[in-house]
Amino acid sequence: MFYSQEQLQQKLELLKKGAVFAYPTDTVWGLGCLVDNEKACKKIYEIKKRDGKKPLIIMASSIEDFEPYIKGFSKTALDLAQKYWPGAITIITQKSEKTGDFISSGTDTVGLRIPNHPVLLEFLKITGPIATTSANLSGEDPALNIEQTASYIGDKIDFTLEDFGFKAQGTASTVVLALDEQIKILRQGTIIPQ
Repeated sequence: MFYSQEQLQQKLELLKKGAVFAYPTDTVWGLGCLVDNEKACKKIYEIKKRDGKKPLIIMASSIEDFEPYIKGFSKTALDLAQKYWPGAITIITQKSEKTGDFISSGTDTVGLRIPNHPVLLEFLKITGPIATTSANLSGEDPALNIEQTASYIGDKIDFTLEDFGFKAQGTASTVVLALDEQIKILRQGTIIPQ
């Protein structure tokens, strides 16, 4: 345990009230909020000065956590998930009606990822799925540590998770569209799907 149960619970209560937080992942630092909170999702866009046409993704600690938010995984998507999660691959699939347009930017798909970072996974087991994007201002390189995150975001967020020495590796995740048997790589990261 990196945080006590009491500390985790306090942070969860802040998220339930619409908090936005910064945190380390195995790739780059991120900004997130509870997946069903439209106001907090909009705050992420404001903090980043981000175009509303660029969707957020959903992160969780287990495949089961994604099920309410998608219409199901194609066989290809499930194979990728089982092979590479937790890890640096974001899988795009058909969203369900439970995934708000404020996450998907009006598209009918959503990106999903289980990060390979012990501190964040511990937290996601408490919070459930979060809506997320990289911690940076739009057009800038993603933050790789707590200091860069602070320089970009300053005091605009509600709290930050420590990395406890588990550093971000510095390359954003591979993004793969996997709606059917075919996969299409939209962004190449460290993982090259086979």
